[in-house]
Amino acid sequence: MQIIKLLPDLLASMLAILGGALIVLMMLHITVDVTSRALFNVSLPGTITIVSSFYMVGAAFLPLAYTEIRKGHVAVEVLHDRLGPSAQRHLGGATDLFGLAIIAMMTHRAWGEALTRLARGSSSMESGIIIPTWPGYFIVFAGLALTTLIMAVQVLRYAAGVVRRTRPGDGS
Repeated sequence: MQIIKLLPDLLASMLAILGGALIVLMMLHITVDVTSRALFNVSLPGTITIVSSFYMVGAAFLPLAYTEIRKGHVAVEVLHDRLGPSAQRHLGGATDLFGLAIIAMMTHRAWGEALTRLARGSSSMESGIIIPTWPGYFIVFAGLALTTLIMAVQVLRYAAGVVRRTRPGDGS
């Protein structure tokens, strides 16, 4: 069971780092574009498409699994904190199962959309240059697929009776 948890955790950490690197690349790309426009009156072709179809998509979707591992998603704890430990564990298991169902549907839909965009050769034209945009849809799928895997492991751990960490530093 430990390898089932460690491998997705490692992948999630790697994708989170990649998401952070994309933010840095986006900042550098935009800085070079703005500077070249200001100094030389020349814009880097494709900046808007590359930023919106790749950098921003990757920064948003690649770290999702890591955020789920760390239990960093928004949570309303008004009821949760008033329950006993057993009820909190079962509520956590139920929300993990519900979340898994939702994220699995999103992953399925993202896969279908990515394949459709690939088949159509989706692209965008900017400054007379054609930029393929279909790879961005696979970035969405990758982030959602790993999040689905992480949540499936969490549901399995709940079913196996492994204590669930509710926040970073709570144990488990």
